[in-house]
Amino acid sequence: MISNSHSAPRTLAPADAWLKRAACRDVEPEEMFPDSDAVRIKFAQTVCAACPVTRACLVLALRAEGKAGRDSRYGIFGGLTPRQRHRLHLELRKRRISP
Repeated sequence: MISNSHSAPRTLAPADAWLKRAACRDVEPEEMFPDSDAVRIKFAQTVCAACPVTRACLVLALRAEGKAGRDSRYGIFGGLTPRQRHRLHLELRKRRISP
């Protein structure tokens, strides 16, 4: 019998590895969850605009929010406001596309 004392190298990154590359990782969380203040919303969207993982972030939010209504969505994810994500969810559902 052959005994192997070492493990195979990791070839796949953990599903949430992209979070370490998120532009908002060093931003105070409340900055990414602005109320209806247009200036704060624009700041959060500016952070997202410079982010290399915007798409992954948006997909995570859409999957987590599921069928939640417009008023049950919070924060800026993937550069979109809760209202924008709700509209996108409805459009994707209409086209039968899952995030």
